[in-house]
Amino acid sequence: MKEAFQRILISRTDRVGDVVLTLPVFTALREMRPQIRIIGHVRSYTAPLLEGHPDVDEILLDDPAGRPLAFLDLVRGIRRVRPDAAILVHPSGRAVAACWFARVPVMVGRASNIWQMLMTHRMVQHRSQNEKHEAAYNLDLLTGIGMTPGPTPPRLYINNNTKEWAARRLASVGFSAPPVFVHPGHGGSAHNLPLHRYVELVTGLRAAGVPVAVTFGPEERGLAPAFGREVPGEVAFISDVPDIAHLAALLAAGKGFAGGSTGPMHLAAAAGITTVAFFPRRSSMTPFRWGPLGPSTHVLMPPEDAGEGADEMSRLDIGAAIAILTGSVHPAPVELTG
Repeated sequence: MKEAFQRILISRTDRVGDVVLTLPVFTALREMRPQIRIIGHVRSYTAPLLEGHPDVDEILLDDPAGRPLAFLDLVRGIRRVRPDAAILVHPSGRAVAACWFARVPVMVGRASNIWQMLMTHRMVQHRSQNEKHEAAYNLDLLTGIGMTPGPTPPRLYINNNTKEWAARRLASVGFSAPPVFVHPGHGGSAHNLPLHRYVELVTGLRAAGVPVAVTFGPEERGLAPAFGREVPGEVAFISDVPDIAHLAALLAAGKGFAGGSTGPMHLAAAAGITTVAFFPRRSSMTPFRWGPLGPSTHVLMPPEDAGEGADEMSRLDIGAAIAILTGSVHPAPVELTG
């Protein structure tokens, strides 16, 4: 095994939450081998999370024009950054084959599909058994290049420009105190609360005198009418966040966050604010694998007798979420690092 690596590519070309849970790989690598140049291979949508990050030296965009690079252009891009090892955290066939054609000497990834045959180091992990948190599985891949990191939390980098934007945006809707963010949208990776339960949550927080900012992605703005009208200083609807880095800064300026298993939930947890995450009891969607990682995280699930039907999330205790977010109860943060 070659140990004197100079340039390492970390490839994770899927969604926001997945990239947040890969940040520990960047951080552990920086701490254990500070002399190595670390290159992140990500989509343009998630790249703002890595821009300026102290654990990332360079970014290779998978889709610089908003669509995936032609395969040979990706191969050329990998050759240009000259990695002597690649950690394929998301081992898509495209990324694996491109590294192989680019002649990356060491390629590490989980043994999960036919493309594993092109890797030099195939890690058997059995992720479908959910024995560890996703972040822990990601960190385990570093053993393929001779490193054994300990538990490492996601570390966000939030620059001054995005902090200033967040402060101005919250001031523009009359908030004089940090709000609780409620994110009712969802990408479909796990079951979510029904919309009317989110309305109940916002209503309860407002009744307790807590300012609430309801956030929506670009395709979720149609949910806003369910929450009534905006009231300056009490409740605002925010759907104009420029990018993921600005969203991270916005959430970091809050008092708390509530939402399902989404990228914003992972951002809020990593930002260090009180995070209440709603999860079903299905093993494939378990918080033990996909839950929030941060200093003040709380997972709420339906009662055990709720079953796994369409209505299971309707039975989740919204009162418990309100109690946590208003500070009337202080449960111990959950431990999900595995």
